[in-house]
Amino acid sequence: MLRIPFGVEWTIPAYSLFELKNTINCLLSTSISNIPEFEYYLSIFPNGFNEKSRGKTWIGLQLTLKDVKQVKADYKIIIESETYSVEKHVIYEESTGSGEFIAGTGQFFSKGSDFISYGKLTIKVHGFFKFERKTNIPIGVKELEFKSNKLWKNDDKDFTRKRYIFVENKEIKDKI
Repeated sequence: MLRIPFGVEWTIPAYSLFELKNTINCLLSTSISNIPEFEYYLSIFPNGFNEKSRGKTWIGLQLTLKDVKQVKADYKIIIESETYSVEKHVIYEESTGSGEFIAGTGQFFSKGSDFISYGKLTIKVHGFFKFERKTNIPIGVKELEFKSNKLWKNDDKDFTRKRYIFVENKEIKDKI
C-alpha cells in the first residue's frame, strides 16, 4: 500500500464567503494533485450543502478517483485564527467529499468570531493518503543492484568516463 503525505493551505477572501452566506453553494479550491490515480481539493459550504445542513458551515476534503479502488485519508483540518482543528480518518471508495461542520453560519460570520481574520479565511489541511493501485503501473527506471566492493576491486578508477542510464530498456547516452 502506498502512503503519500500531503499538505494544503487555502486562503479565501472574505468577500467570496459573504457572497455565499445565504446560499447552499460552495467554493472549491483549485485541484491539487501530483498523484495520477486521483485528484484532491478543498471545499467550503458557508451555509450548508443541502436543506438539512442549512445554517452550518462545512469544510471538507474532496477526492475525484481515477485509477484507484479506494483511498484512505488521515488528515487534520486547521484554522489557526480561530484555534480550530479536527482530525479525520476517511475511506474514499468513490469520488466524494468528507469534512466537518465547523460552526453555525451565524457564528462563522459574526464579528466576534475569528474564523475570518484580516479580511480572509485561511484553511490548512495536512495528512497522509494510503492507497493501492488498480493496475500495475510500470516504474520508469529499473533499479539495479549495486555492489560497491566490485567498484573498488576494479583497476579502472577513472570516474570521469561516460556513464549511461537505462530508462524503460532504452539507453540514454548523455554524460553524467
